[in-house]
Amino acid sequence: MTVAKKFSEQVYSLQVLRGIAAILVVLYHLEKFSKVVFYESFFNSIFSFGYSGVDIFFVLSGFIIFFVNKNAFGNKGKVITYLVKRFTRIYPIYWIVCFFVIPAFFIFPKYGQGYETQISSVVASWFLIPQAHDPIISVAWTLIHEVKFYVLFSTVFVFGLKGSLKILIPVLTISLVDLLSRLNGAVIFHNPLLANLFSFYNIEFFLGCLAAYLIDKVKLENCKLLLFTSVAIFLFNAFIYENFLFSLKDAGRIIFYGLPSFGIVFSLAKMELQSSVNFGKLMIILGDSSYSIYLIHQITIAVVLRSTQLLGIIYNIPSFIYLLLLGLFTIFLGIFIHNFIEKPAIQYTRTLTGIHK
Repeated sequence: MTVAKKFSEQVYSLQVLRGIAAILVVLYHLEKFSKVVFYESFFNSIFSFGYSGVDIFFVLSGFIIFFVNKNAFGNKGKVITYLVKRFTRIYPIYWIVCFFVIPAFFIFPKYGQGYETQISSVVASWFLIPQAHDPIISVAWTLIHEVKFYVLFSTVFVFGLKGSLKILIPVLTISLVDLLSRLNGAVIFHNPLLANLFSFYNIEFFLGCLAAYLIDKVKLENCKLLLFTSVAIFLFNAFIYENFLFSLKDAGRIIFYGLPSFGIVFSLAKMELQSSVNFGKLMIILGDSSYSIYLIHQITIAVVLRSTQLLGIIYNIPSFIYLLLLGLFTIFLGIFIHNFIEKPAIQYTRTLTGIHK
């Protein structure tokens, strides 16, 4: 069995990392809601950096897409199959969630920001088109970047890796300029489409691609040392960034979280390619369910909090225990949705399009 085939079929280490990233984001939003509802921190604000799970997701996405498809670079006949696979991974479950969430804002508009009932916002949110504000399902802002990356990456099928660099390098260069300008407090692009196309978040996707490109070119004797060092730097950066440098806002994430995520992803993948790595079944399940968990967690937390507030239940349970149970419920709901809604939806849409894997 070839390395590429083995890795594409059994991405256990990176699936586990997906699960960890999703849980980090859940813990972050539990912290945010705790301060709003209970006026106190959750776990003493130790997970205030949990949004960095998104940065891990972006690097992971770049790595997986590059590595799994690298044998098809330059094969124009594969581009449609690639795009169908990517879009049927993102859209079906997202549309199902939208089907329930968007009408809720028309029924209860006071719980929104005001744009949720605008037709233009509904259409843009439905198709994950960049807007001047977040999509109606706010966590889907990351999906807008994912879809953009999928489209940009499709150029490697049409033009090959070297040919696509004529398009991708200028995009990356402008993204670097965007990063530098934002680190200095300036915004270059005010148009939502241009801001998305040349966003500094592109750098994290490209870091993932770079890790995949180097994975079988760089010899690494001590993967565990690199992994430990990268995790340590990630956590140290989290402490520094959250306590002293948060004025850098989102742009600082690329440096403080994106770069160590590169080391984490590279070392984990290298470990798996060199030898078998065993993970608990629960961690694999969490990784497999990470997209559903991520997609529904904020909505679930908000709805349950509001419902239990109205019923008075929230005040009969210690806040820490309440939030811990809410987090567990959200995660298990995400696992349930993955197995009984997301997976069948992907299978059905791929069958319709003739893509069966």
